[in-house]
Amino acid sequence: LVLEIPPVDGYKVTRVEIEEILKIAHKNQRSKYVKLTDPNAKALYSRRVRCNNRNIEKRRRRLLALSDLVNEKSRLISNYDVNELEQIVQDRRYHSPERSPERSPNSSFEHSSNEIIVYDLSWRSEKLKNLLRDILDKHGFEVRKSSHKRRRILSEEEERTEVPKETPAW
Repeated sequence: LVLEIPPVDGYKVTRVEIEEILKIAHKNQRSKYVKLTDPNAKALYSRRVRCNNRNIEKRRRRLLALSDLVNEKSRLISNYDVNELEQIVQDRRYHSPERSPERSPNSSFEHSSNEIIVYDLSWRSEKLKNLLRDILDKHGFEVRKSSHKRRRILSEEEERTEVPKETPAW
């Protein structure tokens, strides 16, 4: 039996569709509740959320720096194609992952809470690293007139990931 509910803004919705929407919402809330009540799952969940927030902030900062450099017609990016640069900055696969160090009983709390480990991507060229770190990051901090509150440590380890298909040859 499918009951039809009066149309809302010209769109007819059935009772079955509403039940499906509510089931999905309940399922998502339930899984989030389980994650937040289990101590191990809660730690992993909050670590993932913080990591995602750092990566989103990094992309925003670099995009702001790029748009500022393009508007200034800066010589720092004159050798690059602006469309290519925008695609690189907007794609999360080009940015180095940043993670909080694992806290061990031997490490002091103050030391590990003020640092972020930045892993290098093995496939990135020196020119791309220079563009992202030395040009866009530095200009991004100048534009925002702020800096990281937590010190970034470049890791000796390289993150092994696949090279994006659209990666420029440089």
